[in-house]
Amino acid sequence: MSNTKNPSEWTPPAFAIQPVTAPANPAAEDLVTQLLATSNACSDAILMSPDEALPPHYWLLQLGNDLPRLIRPDGTAWNIDYRSGKSQQRAAEHKPARQPLARALGIHKIKAAQRCHWHVIDGTAGAGADGWQLAAAGASVTLVEFHPILSMLLVAAIKAATDTDVDAATQAIAQRITVLNERVESVLNNRDPLPPSRAANALYLDPMYPNRRSSAAVKKPMQFIQALVGPGPDPITVLQQGLKALQHSTVARVVVKRPSNASALIVQQNWHGQLVTIDAGAVRFDVYLLPN
Repeated sequence: MSNTKNPSEWTPPAFAIQPVTAPANPAAEDLVTQLLATSNACSDAILMSPDEALPPHYWLLQLGNDLPRLIRPDGTAWNIDYRSGKSQQRAAEHKPARQPLARALGIHKIKAAQRCHWHVIDGTAGAGADGWQLAAAGASVTLVEFHPILSMLLVAAIKAATDTDVDAATQAIAQRITVLNERVESVLNNRDPLPPSRAANALYLDPMYPNRRSSAAVKKPMQFIQALVGPGPDPITVLQQGLKALQHSTVARVVVKRPSNASALIVQQNWHGQLVTIDAGAVRFDVYLLPN
């Protein structure tokens, strides 16, 4: 993930939730209750009927028969859909376990029939694109996303990708993914709600980092994610927690996505284990491993 704003400039958006058809369904009402109880995320959320006018500067979460979509005050809409576009290409990709991200997470070393038992926690899920890529390579993936609306969009997209009218390859990928509405700091602080059967083999982190490009050059999904989650957790603190998990749990590796020209969050001199780098063009993956 990238962030174009100074953290002090970020203000969480206010939300309105609007079913496409009246009356408001119980699921929408339950979601509003959940959002109102979530401090610092969207405490100003309101429930609107389909014919009500949106208050100025409010973002709209629109619920309908298909996937929910998020609409900014300027009218730009976005949702998460794994049934088309790049996600569909991932489903049809040849040897996905040989891609740089999958290699960084160690998936290529595992026999194809056993990859579903390799569990990766994506601690900064965002729109789930990297997590989907890892699941396409055969791993089981838990997407950790603390923002309740973004988490809901992920859940809806995964559910839609498992529908019976979706192709079998896409269904298989979606069935290997679960979504956890939680802060990654909590997951790594020994308050992990995952059952023992879902113990992680690898941890993946894609933290916010300063972006040198203009905000206009940032792709639409990232613009929405930046507006929703703000600066995100401190990446060095999260990595330090992840490295503790590497030493005291089933986690075999911790992988951090970085710009290709950026320094490592924790350099080799400050880490007693191995630090391996896998190049992927504009980005790279720093792989933290225990010593041999």
